[in-house]
Amino acid sequence: FPNCIGAVDDSHIPINKPHFNNDPASYFDYQKNYSVHLQSVCDADGRVIFYHIGAPGKNNDGGVMEMSGLKKLIDDGKIPERFHIIGDPAFPLHLNIMTRYPGVHLTPMQSTYNWRQSRARMIVEQLFGRIKERFRLLKTPLTTKDLAFVNKLVGSCVLLHNFLLPNDTGHTTAHADRADSNEEYRSIARKLDESRKKPSTKKKRKTSEAAETKSNMKKKRECIAEMFVKNGDLNESNCCMILGL
Repeated sequence: FPNCIGAVDDSHIPINKPHFNNDPASYFDYQKNYSVHLQSVCDADGRVIFYHIGAPGKNNDGGVMEMSGLKKLIDDGKIPERFHIIGDPAFPLHLNIMTRYPGVHLTPMQSTYNWRQSRARMIVEQLFGRIKERFRLLKTPLTTKDLAFVNKLVGSCVLLHNFLLPNDTGHTTAHADRADSNEEYRSIARKLDESRKKPSTKKKRKTSEAAETKSNMKKKRECIAEMFVKNGDLNESNCCMILGL
């Protein structure tokens, strides 16, 4: 997948029912188990380059990213606009996050893009399978109710996974991000709500900028889809020209 630096996805790590002061209901996921999210970005070799651990299991993948360090990295411009990671439809389309075309009535070009995107994204699904097969304690509820210890344990498994891979590049570490209690997520959520409610004198300009950004996201995805149909690699200069970069 051209100009792609990694694939992102989430996996639920089963835990025992947390202590009452951590709001156990928020850790009760759609599979009717208590869990925390492990959100990871891995490269083409299955090496984790970013992970976030500790989000309550009730959250969806997009919600976890909204409150994680990955969103901050993207918002701070740490990933150049011509590069991107790929994710499933649970993640929002962004200049740095390429998702599939939604719906079932798609053009041949869109269907080809979706197939190529899904095939490339399988690496992160395989990553979770490999980690859980290697560290099988992650398959069953962890006995401790100490969420900070759970996060350290899962984070250690991620780093050991990197360490045990064939190390051609010399990189075994990953950008780590974690939260050890639900209160940290509540605090982040409150700040997000407050920022959305603040009146802005620049609302019209921001709306215009948002519309332009959304248009660029779709143009970038369309550019990649067109290259796939033409059986060529993505020409970086062409894509930058389309996006006005």
